[in-house]
Amino acid sequence: MVGLEPGTMYYYKYGDSSLPAMSDEQVFETLPSPGPNSYPRRIVVIGDLGLTSNSTIIIDHLIQNDPSIVLMVGDLTYANQY
Repeated sequence: MVGLEPGTMYYYKYGDSSLPAMSDEQVFETLPSPGPNSYPRRIVVIGDLGLTSNSTIIIDHLIQNDPSIVLMVGDLTYANQY
């Protein structure tokens, strides 16, 4: 994405505009401008998350901590009957 302002909330919906059903409104906030006193308040780095009941617990914990940015650095799922 280009043309986004730092530290700004953006609202959007997704789907096919030719169909009656679009998603609910979603929101994200861009990171602040780079600087010595300006950085994301909470950064999550996660890898090999998989798709198990443990994955759900991890995601729930992640959401409760309201991270500024999430870096997914590994597999999201495996071929284990899920």
